Amino acid sequence: TSTVVVVPASSIVAVGTNSVIKDGKTQVISVVVDPEVEGTVKVIVTGEDYTFEQTYAVSELVSPIELTGLAVGEYNVEVVFTPSANYESSTADAGFTVVPKDATVITITAPSEITYGDALTVGTELSSGGELIAGDVVVVVKDAAGNVVSDLSKLDAGQYTINAAFAGDDEFAGTEA
Repeated sequence: TSTVVVVPASSIVAVGTNSVIKDGKTQVISVVVDPEVEGTVKVIVTGEDYTFEQTYAVSELVSPIELTGLAVGEYNVEVVFTPSANYESSTADAGFTVVPKDATVITITAPSEITYGDALTVGTELSSGGELIAGDVVVVVKDAAGNVVSDLSKLDAGQYTINAAFAGDDEFAGTEA
């Protein structure tokens, strides 16, 4: 008489992330298992004040997992593949960092004094790290009473305040001047 033991075959799970993303961006996590057999994949993402844990059937992993609203900080991704009884479980991990958006500065250019009847011309430059960048800057001119002035072609004598704001975008933080 002879005995034969059939041991489970090896399995592999791999996880991929963007190693660094900016605040406000979506983190895309891809998981690949080999062989593609029935089983489950548990994905656990942890950060300082963040935990995401979800279990997926292997058949559900055709599209990447997308995480949004992540705060600035370090995150760890742990993946556990539990296949059918004929395969061994496997694990993988990855890490990523969410960094702040680049700081921005608005420079307002306007004369310090004009004569009644002259038009007020206001210019702005938006920069980050000393380099000019493109973005929508909103300029608001107010009179001494705090009323918004929309026609700068003929201002009454008096003092006016010029404010500018950039709401920010995917790459750059908002700012005001």
